[in-house]
Amino acid sequence: MELFFTDLGSLRRSGPDTSLTGVALPPLPPAALQALENLSVPDGMPFFLDAAGRYDRVLNKFFRDLSADGCRSPRTWRAYARDLHLFARFLDERCGGTPLLRASKDDLRSYYRARRLGLAAVTERSWNRAIAALDRFYRWALSEDLIAALPFDYRYATANIPGHDGSTTVRSNQFLERVGPSEEVKCITLDDYLRFRDIGLLGRLPDGRPDPSFRGRNALRNAAFAELLVTTGLRLTEATRILKAELPDPAADTTANVKTFRMQLAHLTAKRAKGRLVHIPRRVLRDFVLPYIQEDRDNAVAKAVQAGHYRRLDNLLLVTRWTAIHCRLAGHATKKLDYAAIGPEDRAKLFSIGDDGFPSEPGLLWCTEQGLPTEPENFEAVFIRACERCARFGFDIRVTPHTLRHTFAVYMLSELIRASLGSVVDLRQQRRDLDEGAYRRIVFDPLDRLRRLLGHRSLTSTYIYLTYIEEAQELVDQAVDQWSARLGSPDDLLNDEETL
Repeated sequence: MELFFTDLGSLRRSGPDTSLTGVALPPLPPAALQALENLSVPDGMPFFLDAAGRYDRVLNKFFRDLSADGCRSPRTWRAYARDLHLFARFLDERCGGTPLLRASKDDLRSYYRARRLGLAAVTERSWNRAIAALDRFYRWALSEDLIAALPFDYRYATANIPGHDGSTTVRSNQFLERVGPSEEVKCITLDDYLRFRDIGLLGRLPDGRPDPSFRGRNALRNAAFAELLVTTGLRLTEATRILKAELPDPAADTTANVKTFRMQLAHLTAKRAKGRLVHIPRRVLRDFVLPYIQEDRDNAVAKAVQAGHYRRLDNLLLVTRWTAIHCRLAGHATKKLDYAAIGPEDRAKLFSIGDDGFPSEPGLLWCTEQGLPTEPENFEAVFIRACERCARFGFDIRVTPHTLRHTFAVYMLSELIRASLGSVVDLRQQRRDLDEGAYRRIVFDPLDRLRRLLGHRSLTSTYIYLTYIEEAQELVDQAVDQWSARLGSPDDLLNDEETL
């Protein structure tokens, strides 16, 4: 069995295929491309061929249904596809050629011994991710009447949710391994975040002066992106698919006491299609995001237009008018297209149309130096380089985009609990004075608020932050208002042309 990923851009182009043999390949016929587009096959969609080179109908239908069932992240598709591919190869090579749909519990036990107890054992997290992929596939196969029973055993437990009457039955796959909260939650202190932002992303020296040797590009964009993540808790894929037109306008409300603006995160861009309200601090919009738009982004777009980059793009959705909640496509002057109904792939295709009838600007907020939409992988690489730069100055700081989401969660929950218990009394004293049941009832409301801010489906995912706060008191002692204030307005940074 072989695994491939759809790349419509390559199929439209002729020329050398540098990823394979380097020989010139003809473009796919227009009729075939049209058939793919009619089937709504997105870029990055996995597809499988069996050993004879035939299209694997079962696995490929699973991934099409997975996309339609709310799992729209190409990163998740890739992870699930590789986990299924690896298990299918194991069944073929180590279990006598057993087909995927005929795998038994004994096959899974053998797979566990090979993957978790072998010489090249994977971590608990990697194993659990693989089991999540297999569990989802076999539950789908059962619903499609492709198998008679699931090849898993499950444990059932009754959970009492604080603040709710009654109990809930929770089911978990017995092949899953327990992962401690300390492995799940990775956040950084305020001081380390400021070093990461200023030294790693903005290219300053530890004493705050500009570093003449810094050759980083898109510094303002990268710092604005990090600020957005750490102050909102957005996931990487959610943040990279924000349209510029969706951003709140801080100039629309000049009231001095308005410190945050609300933005509706479109459900099609969120995990499990669960949209939510996102609260963006005025400071982040005013001091980071808007300067990025007016400087880095506008310059990149102007250069792209001048070089004719946008004219060479195809399969675009050209927009004649943008509003805060919808846009109008060229050729459809009376038809509104709500942002809530636009998926991640189509968002990257939205471009404003210029007076000359050609694309003039991407709809997405974050752009590369070439004026094209920035992919999530670009920011992951940026964060790696920023950490490496910090290490050169003696700071061992390890930050990923998801680290900033965890950091937001820990600081936000600590402040919400403080507000619930009473900020004038030390949280540690309150914790000692309350019995466990009373403490859990009091913190239920802050936990539920944080759950909604993060877009978690249930409180189970949010409880890990409560445990982390109890174990890391130094983070509790830093209030969120101080957190936001101490991040500071980078006027001295943004006005320093040598830095940017």
